[in-house]
Amino acid sequence: MGDPRNDRLLQRKQPQQERSMQRLDAILAAATDIVWKEGVEGLKMTELAHAAGVPIGSLYQFFPSRAAVLKALHDRHTERVETGAERVFGAVQTLEEAEALLVAAVCQFYDVFRNDPVYLPVWQAAKSDRDLQRLNINHAERLADILVRHFKRLMPAGTDIDLKARSQIYVELSGALARRAMQETDEVAVRLLEEWKVMVRKGMFTP
Repeated sequence: MGDPRNDRLLQRKQPQQERSMQRLDAILAAATDIVWKEGVEGLKMTELAHAAGVPIGSLYQFFPSRAAVLKALHDRHTERVETGAERVFGAVQTLEEAEALLVAAVCQFYDVFRNDPVYLPVWQAAKSDRDLQRLNINHAERLADILVRHFKRLMPAGTDIDLKARSQIYVELSGALARRAMQETDEVAVRLLEEWKVMVRKGMFTP
């Protein structure tokens, strides 16, 4: 038996046939549209089924709750970020290159998601749901692990830098800052991001 708290987030049905795949895509597209127009509070299962053009029973075949729909939207974003981080940092050859990529990554994250209609609302909704909070924590840990895995081979012998801790701090603060910048004017966002880049350059690999 699984943890019932986590079961509420699980997608019940994995589509195997084209029709089911299309139905799932329609549900998530409709969910994205609702969150964009009405916020997370407007995402109700009955309205979602209607907007997606599927019977309510079919919706529940895929998702047992609104939280499960939010998880599916959340997973789309986190998979995109983790895949990108693996691709970008996997090719790094020097600490100087790693530092430059870390500096650029914050601005790239901001640029990609500042105009995304659902990223920020879904993340904010997760703060009030314990199970969704855990998803954010696990995502941050996976990102930090990606950095550690690709950077540790570049560290000088005998270094006393706690690379794991610094990677965790970088991921947490970078994400928090980018989300704050998304809620500010362009002028304020640029100032915040520029100062964070200075701090990363000074601190990430400095003993």
